[in-house]
Amino acid sequence: WKIPTISAGTTGLGLGWLYASVTDRERIFWMGEEVDTFRVEIRTEPTEEKRPTHISWCRKDGIALKQQMTFQSLVYDIVFVSRRAVNRGEAIGWGRKYFGAP
Repeated sequence: WKIPTISAGTTGLGLGWLYASVTDRERIFWMGEEVDTFRVEIRTEPTEEKRPTHISWCRKDGIALKQQMTFQSLVYDIVFVSRRAVNRGEAIGWGRKYFGAP
């Protein structure tokens, strides 16, 4: 997939592109069980020569279960544990609880 994205540069905002492709099928441990997933790698170039900026593991229905990203030479694993609709008040409360927002 070729995904349009907005990026900030020295001259302001500009249109950029990210490239996503399914590179493998993997079984991961998620929420206490093994789950078959597709490994989706996201890169800034369409070739596999550059390291991916993000890696997502998605179920066959397209729901992402886990994401990995690199920032300043550190690798972060983000694990999605639930999906539900929330109202505005719940979202604000969640932000205050986890990020100390006023």
